[in-house]
Amino acid sequence: MANQLIKTDICIVGGGITGCALAAYLGQTTKKTITVIEKDWQEADRIVGELLQPGGVHLLEKLGLGKALDNLDAQPVTGYSIYNQGKAIHIDYPLSKGLKPGYGFRNGRFVQNMRALLEPYSNVQRIEGNVTGLIYANPDQIEGAIFSNPDGSSMEVRAELTIVSDGIFSKLRPELSLTQQKITGFFAGLILEQCELPQPGHGHVFITDSTPFVVYPVATGQSRMLIDIPGDTPPKINDEFRNQLKKQIFPYLPESLKPSFIKAVETDKIKLMPNHKLHPSPAKKRGVVIIGDAFNMRHPLTGGGMTVAFTDVYHLARNIEQHLKNGYALTSDQYINDFYNQKSDETGVINILADALYKVVQNPILADACFNYMKQGGEYASGPISLLSGIVHDKRVLMKHFSGVAKYAMAHPRSDSISKTEIAKESLQIIRPLYLPEKPLWHHNLLLQLSKPFIKDK
Repeated sequence: MANQLIKTDICIVGGGITGCALAAYLGQTTKKTITVIEKDWQEADRIVGELLQPGGVHLLEKLGLGKALDNLDAQPVTGYSIYNQGKAIHIDYPLSKGLKPGYGFRNGRFVQNMRALLEPYSNVQRIEGNVTGLIYANPDQIEGAIFSNPDGSSMEVRAELTIVSDGIFSKLRPELSLTQQKITGFFAGLILEQCELPQPGHGHVFITDSTPFVVYPVATGQSRMLIDIPGDTPPKINDEFRNQLKKQIFPYLPESLKPSFIKAVETDKIKLMPNHKLHPSPAKKRGVVIIGDAFNMRHPLTGGGMTVAFTDVYHLARNIEQHLKNGYALTSDQYINDFYNQKSDETGVINILADALYKVVQNPILADACFNYMKQGGEYASGPISLLSGIVHDKRVLMKHFSGVAKYAMAHPRSDSISKTEIAKESLQIIRPLYLPEKPLWHHNLLLQLSKPFIKDK
């Protein structure tokens, strides 16, 4: 028996934040029929995707989707507090030109709000099903997707354009990406109930001798704690693991967080989420584009994932909109190539910063230097936080401050410090692999230029 068939202009695989934002925007701005396939439209309980930086809020509003933040009990986040060896610095976002703060919220509620944005548009159809593969017109062209219904029957969605946005655990990624995701560790997630954050309205980053962790507000009386667990194998959630968390985390906590932390560790259901690194490199085929976490991931320490997702949506949606206004068909693919080129420029800084900062906090010498560099205040603090927030995405600004941290480490050596040459080498090893895959010559020259002032010991 032949599969049942649905014909549509645009097929979107994945009804999460990325897929729904794209469908809502295109549903409003085009007359194209859009079919969104999601395996489960019920609210999920996840521990990541709960902090939207100011840059992401700005993009959401540019897409006309800002009401997705309404009625969430979302908590404004106006900056970061960073703790290191018993000392703290508090840095507000450099919000200007009418920019709004970031927001913390429960992921499941936000996803459901994004899905509700689809309801007004008659040209947007929601389907519950498990996508099992892509439909090939030929080896280099996609014309839709095949999925199984909850009752086990199969259906086909034939479309001029297929957009794959099925998230972290994408099944279709191997066909559309030239790189594979790499697990860089895990986050253990807890909810701290009824605790007062030391700096209300701030995200809190703790640098420790064992592992970094973050805490930020997600609802009234609730804060999310994410603890980095290194390694490529998930730990077993048992009494030994809970005792290990108490030993490693409790000594670094401010007094106001300690009771809630102990209660959460002893009674809460600790959830794990793998942290991935995935460099964006498309295996280009006609009629298909891959976006969001399905295509590109970085360490979630900086909370940049949703900003990258909305950047993808904004540029792809605007490209499609303009392409159609110019009278071109969805089957021509220049707008897809333009999107892939734009992505490298727009999201490169967030990717580089996230992975580089994670490596910095794992290196005691560079971690101390980074903390003390920002402690100087002024541009030394506002510059890095503007990159973290997604407000600024200029790679030269990133290199300026990263090289500044390396220079600070050499100018203010610790008693156990390695040589200045070794510090320079370690700094360049952190940043070089993250730059070179995208634009090798330009970034190589920039690295050489920035390294000259401090590459030699005095």
